[in-house]
Amino acid sequence: MKELSLLMYTNQTYLPIAKLGMDQIVNNFDGLTIKKYITSNSFESDVTFDDLDVSLIDTNVPFSNESSHLSKVLIKALEQIDTEYVFLFLDDYYIVNKLKTEPLIGMVSFMNDENIDYLSLQAYDYKDWHVFDVDYNKYNLPENILMKFNYSYFYMFSVQPCIWRRSALIDILTHNEGIQVHELDTTSIKNKAGYRRHSHDYAFWETPDNFWDYGYNFAC
Repeated sequence: MKELSLLMYTNQTYLPIAKLGMDQIVNNFDGLTIKKYITSNSFESDVTFDDLDVSLIDTNVPFSNESSHLSKVLIKALEQIDTEYVFLFLDDYYIVNKLKTEPLIGMVSFMNDENIDYLSLQAYDYKDWHVFDVDYNKYNLPENILMKFNYSYFYMFSVQPCIWRRSALIDILTHNEGIQVHELDTTSIKNKAGYRRHSHDYAFWETPDNFWDYGYNFAC
């Protein structure tokens, strides 16, 4: 599958966890041939990845206890990847069962057909969110499973496994230099104009109509 690669984000202190996680991914992705990468601010460690079919992207970025190195590490890594879409993992999310490859391929095709820039793989139960009116059989997916996000949703950019259009993630991170993992997870980001939302109820942000000036489409 040429359009998609897998990128695991870690840091110099979590390399043993990243090794365990990538070992699970390699074992459970055997039905899908895609490039796999691990990126870190540094790989200075006794942990090695020589036994895994994975490429390492060492970004040589100073470590921060607050994880403010996130944007620099990811941007440097993403600029070295050539696929249109990236299946993004953090090091502490493990794949414990065999991957169902056809639905994943279908989701990437859906993103391409509907011009989607970010697809969360979490399950949501908001009945008032827009359901995409598409031919789900075409994508090997259950009926009415794909929704357009309410763009005020607090955890829209959750760092659980998701698929990003690579160029869109680079753009958003570029406008959010120093963003921490928790801030990305809670969609606490600046727009292109440099404005950040401040009020929320831990479910939804209070979002001005003109806040989302990136022009991207987000789905789940």
